[in-house]
Amino acid sequence: MHVHFDDKRANFIPDLLKLSDRLNLTACLLTPFANRKVVADAAKQHLRQIVPFGFVNLDATDVVKQVEELHAMGHRGLGELEFVKKPYSDPSYFPVYELANRYGWIVLFHTGVVLRQKFDEPEDVASGRMRPIYLEEIARRFPKMTVLGAHCGNPEYEWAAEISRWNPDVFFDLSGSTLTKMHARLA
Repeated sequence: MHVHFDDKRANFIPDLLKLSDRLNLTACLLTPFANRKVVADAAKQHLRQIVPFGFVNLDATDVVKQVEELHAMGHRGLGELEFVKKPYSDPSYFPVYELANRYGWIVLFHTGVVLRQKFDEPEDVASGRMRPIYLEEIARRFPKMTVLGAHCGNPEYEWAAEISRWNPDVFFDLSGSTLTKMHARLA
């Protein structure tokens, strides 16, 4: 479902386009706010291959302004939202969801366990803030927004499946280690 833009690779866009041609795929390209123009311009030239999604920090003081700017540039969704300071369904995030609802966007949320980058330094990061259960409330409050949970709620697969089952605007992707971990259960 999604591809993370890598600004450290000089040929990222050309390499993505080659792969897209070979596999006949379209990539929802998750773009850090700093790289928004590069990806928006590439998407305008390669409509079939690149769908620009803007990555924002939900806790940033100017997040609403960032979302409005992404929309004005032609971005078609948000994601992958992660590393939040509060649960996804916290009312302080509602202004962002209200815009996404107005725009009819897809919003991709990281769900489940989140990587740990620093083992010897304190971090204000918690997987419990990114549980799939929070997406249900968001979907019910903002019905014109499509809610997409990354990684199928890993390891809360059952919650993710039931939330998706009962909410027609909620979907989960199987990226990351989900399929590897579930291979014995797929039958």
